[in-house]
Parts: sequence; C-alpha cells; structure tokens
Amino acid sequence: MTDAELAVGGGQTLVRKERSLWEESLIRLLRNKIAVVSGIFLLLLVLVAVFANYVAPYDYAKQDLLANNAVPQWLMGLMPKGAENYARISDKFIFGADHLGRDLLSRTLYGARVSLSIAFVASFVSLSIGTIYGMISGYVGGRVDDLMMRIVDFLYAFPFLVVVILLQTYFKAIARRDKSTIAQ
Repeated sequence: MTDAELAVGGGQTLVRKERSLWEESLIRLLRNKIAVVSGIFLLLLVLVAVFANYVAPYDYAKQDLLANNAVPQWLMGLMPKGAENYARISDKFIFGADHLGRDLLSRTLYGARVSLSIAFVASFVSLSIGTIYGMISGYVGGRVDDLMMRIVDFLYAFPFLVVVILLQTYFKAIARRDKSTIAQ
C-alpha cells in the first residue's frame, strides 16, 4: 500500500497509510452502532436457528395433550379479560403451547430454519436470474436490451403481491386443466 502525504505548515508532513475501499467500508460500518447491534442480533438469530437441536427446550413435534393451549403466567397480563376461560395457565412452556400441547418456543426455533433456508434460496435464485438476464441484455444490447428493460420496468410497475397472486392463479388453472385431460 502507498502512503498518502499531507503537507502541514512549517515544512512538516503527515503520513497516513491509504486504506482500500473494503477497509474504509468496514470502518464506517463499525462506527454505526445501530448497524453493529443489528448485525449481532441477526447473527444470533441465524445461530439459534442452525443449532435449534441444542437450544430448543423440547422436541418441536412432541405433544402434551394435558397442556394444550397453555399460557404462562407472565403472558396472562397481556391477554384480554376472560382469556383464562379458554387457556390453561401453566409455566411448563416459556411461550406457551398450541392446541395440541406443542411448545411454541421450540416450534419457532425450528421454524426459523425453514424461513432462513427459503430466504437464502430465494436470494440466490434472484441473484442468478438477475445476473443471467443482465448479462444477456448487456451482451446483445440494442433493441433486445431496450425490450428487456421494458419488461423489467413493467414488473416494477406492479406491486409484487399482485404479480404473485396472478402467477398462482395462472399455474393453478394450468394444473386443473392438466388434471382434467389426464382423467379423460
């Protein structure tokens, strides 16, 4: 790395080691306390999801039908009046139990695995499709690039949820049509 020199009055120069763009970015990130705390929190969530076998107090599928709809005492203060008529008060489970007596904390920890895997796979697929799409657009250029950009503009113009609902309806219709032709 080269050194950056800065002339200071009186013939003195200050010498500072130049940093790469990555080093500068890391220093700026570490100065932002909210970003650091958020990053630590997200890292802890990922670690808890990965090591759910060791962190979860109970098996996620084990049922205790005598403790169905169990609500811990600390949570009863947040429930509406009359909730004790519908829920059992039990401190066996930290977050309570569902209608089949399964621990909600354990189910949440194991469910985080599914959510994280879906998030990572969706990000990877999106990155892959976007990279290939952009490479084709950039390589061919011209009218093909313009057409491909109008397609992207069209997709950006609609809310994502509407597009998902339309695609789901379309694919269900295709599946129903295929089932009816197979039955004949």
